[in-house]
Amino acid sequence: TKADITEVKAFAKPAPAVRITMEGVCIMLDEKPDWPTAKKVLGDSQFLNNLKTYDKDNIPEPTIKKLQKYIREYLSGHERYINDENMQVAVVERVSTAAKGLCVWLHAMNVYHKVAKGIGPKRELLAQANAQLEDAMQVHEKCHFAYMRSWKMLELKAKRERSNNTSGLLTGPEYSSDD
Repeated sequence: TKADITEVKAFAKPAPAVRITMEGVCIMLDEKPDWPTAKKVLGDSQFLNNLKTYDKDNIPEPTIKKLQKYIREYLSGHERYINDENMQVAVVERVSTAAKGLCVWLHAMNVYHKVAKGIGPKRELLAQANAQLEDAMQVHEKCHFAYMRSWKMLELKAKRERSNNTSGLLTGPEYSSDD
């Protein structure tokens, strides 16, 4: 919220957890990761909107690598420190509930990037499969149209033959009663 942003911005000398959280935010916004820059970023009237509309599908690899230097992750139930334990959500929350939301956002962007990176190749395969399906459906549609046109032509031919048969009897060797 705006009140949370105002609270974080009001820190003259923020606690390490708040400072590191804001450095992470600056990294994600491609800004210099320091407190004076963080205060400037927090003062931007579009700050919250920039976070909400952040292009999470295209986070540059160098950006995420810089962020991951700060984040403490939990992998398969085991803690792993990447660099700084002050980037833990619980640690940030003890210092500032306002900064907690920003820390959660950073962790979410990191997790999203990892998941999207794993899903990316699968999305590409899905797109290729959908393109092949579309091609096959177009071929099927053309074949079905040709089949229906041929069927209609055979029906018309049969009608003409029946109407041309003046005796009302079917003629031809297949209708012959000679056994």
